[in-house]
Amino acid sequence: MKRMKPISRLLWISATMVSIAEAADPGPTAHLVRNDGPSAPGRVLGNRTGGFRFEPGDGSGAIPLAQPTVIVFDVPKGATSEPGSTPPFEVRVGRDQRISGRLISLDSAKVTLGVGAEGTPLSIDRAGTLAITQRTGEVIVLQEGFERFDAGRWSSTGSPEISRRDKLEGDSSLRLPAGGSTVVHRLSDPIGRGRIEIGFLDDDRTVPRERAIVELTFRGDRGEESLRAVLGWAEESLAFESPGGPALAVQRLLRKPGWRRLGVRFGPDRTEVSVDGDSLAHGNGLRGTLQQIRLGTLTPLEAASAPPADLAVAFDDLRIVRFAEPTADLEADPSQDEVRMVSGDQSFGRLEKADTERITLEVEGRGVVYPWSEVLGLYLRREARPSKPLGGLWCRAEWRAAPGVDPRDLDAVEGVLVEADAERITMQTPYAGTITLPVPRLRRLAVEGSSTRIVVDPFAHHLGDDISEAPAHLDPPQPEGGVLERKFTLAEPPAEAAFLRIDAVQVVGEAPGVGYSAKIRNGELVTNLFVNGVKVDYLNRFIEDNNETPIVVRVPVRPGVLRAGENTVRFEQVGLKNDPTYLDDLGILGLAIEFTGTPPAADARPE
Repeated sequence: MKRMKPISRLLWISATMVSIAEAADPGPTAHLVRNDGPSAPGRVLGNRTGGFRFEPGDGSGAIPLAQPTVIVFDVPKGATSEPGSTPPFEVRVGRDQRISGRLISLDSAKVTLGVGAEGTPLSIDRAGTLAITQRTGEVIVLQEGFERFDAGRWSSTGSPEISRRDKLEGDSSLRLPAGGSTVVHRLSDPIGRGRIEIGFLDDDRTVPRERAIVELTFRGDRGEESLRAVLGWAEESLAFESPGGPALAVQRLLRKPGWRRLGVRFGPDRTEVSVDGDSLAHGNGLRGTLQQIRLGTLTPLEAASAPPADLAVAFDDLRIVRFAEPTADLEADPSQDEVRMVSGDQSFGRLEKADTERITLEVEGRGVVYPWSEVLGLYLRREARPSKPLGGLWCRAEWRAAPGVDPRDLDAVEGVLVEADAERITMQTPYAGTITLPVPRLRRLAVEGSSTRIVVDPFAHHLGDDISEAPAHLDPPQPEGGVLERKFTLAEPPAEAAFLRIDAVQVVGEAPGVGYSAKIRNGELVTNLFVNGVKVDYLNRFIEDNNETPIVVRVPVRPGVLRAGENTVRFEQVGLKNDPTYLDDLGILGLAIEFTGTPPAADARPE
């Protein structure tokens, strides 16, 4: 009851039709998890009409996917070399789910996120969105797509130009002709620990003595230190130098034609440099702070001839990130929008708009602008709105949103399978439509079974009375009292029984040996469940342990209780007999109504 452990923030994802990335046929990469060990490698195949199956590659016979099943996906060979950036933003909506990408915009109706290598716009219903946060532990200091040349941000020499011929994202890139063109950005607030990513276009030509570089300058108590990536053209391989800087072990990588991505992670403890996830250099850290970044082309003064007129390097999608520790022990107000600052400060108000650069929040009648360089995350007021009915084979898919193995880049959604083949799986999610995931990015697919579900409330609630617990224990930390009521509508009542599907944590159980179980059996500290005023059960009866981790509870609702029109689900707590105000403190992490037979029609959710 008062023995709660921290749980993660609670997320629910919705998505319109979008493909996360392009993918080639990876061959058999998945294994069905069984009691006697993993199956032979195989594939998930099928569609809504014909059903879904796991088909082993050894020809041992297809296995229908109808019951709870877990499928794990191997890491494809070369996965660490796949191009792609680390998405800077995470959209969190519901329990334990998220989609990463580039934030394009946020308004009163939706979040628009650019996902995948192409930054394909994805529309996510704001009514289900819990938060938009930067990647855990990071804050964007500079994001530059080179859609125009900003002379206030960059100084230049030579003949840099904005080119619409080549691009990695957006509509254009920065083109620097060979022979001595450079652009320089000096940081107004130098960085001691951080990360840099930038895309560059390699035409794979070899031209003696000509070089294209990315150079980082650091300054500390020992003076200046530099890191320099040599991206072309004098040699057939990429190179790295640290003039005046730390000793680094360098692994030369062959150049390849096309867009590639350079990543540099720096700090006083370690320096790591990679291209498309492959290590180029690593070694000691830097003692100073990052002062400036220079992109340029170099020609030795003694060069015998001018470089080819068409020789140039293109740069795009630059991101400079500062490492920042997440703040803790914060207040929360689910009825307001909140900007959570790097400094630990919080601002509450009404969100007006947000984009990739800034957030505008109305605070006490005036608009206040917050740059993302000062913000860890934006947490939206929780205004639950039921989803449309969604029927089929429900699954949870987990995939990597970026190259590498960092656990921060593992995304997840829940929804119903629409189609699966050797290259991709397609899922429909509760709040906005369909999402397509390439098989090489998949890591796990957990099949729940077939049903129709209406998500009534994707957000977390803290029922109870105790305001003394640490904020991390329940979400929100402040209790909301002993009653929670939610409504949804049906065009007609279901012909068969339905179920309340409840994600719950820290509920006191009545099983012998569980703390406070004697009180539950005595009718105290229970959480009763009502549908349309009819008591259908009490939540505690379904709890068999201390419920220290979230579980899913399915509570039957007998035929005749649900009706056409508006329906009401009510959680109502009972206190101690000698103190009715003393309640169990528990978390309701999500609420849905589920039908296993022919689903009833539901009123359309307002657009």
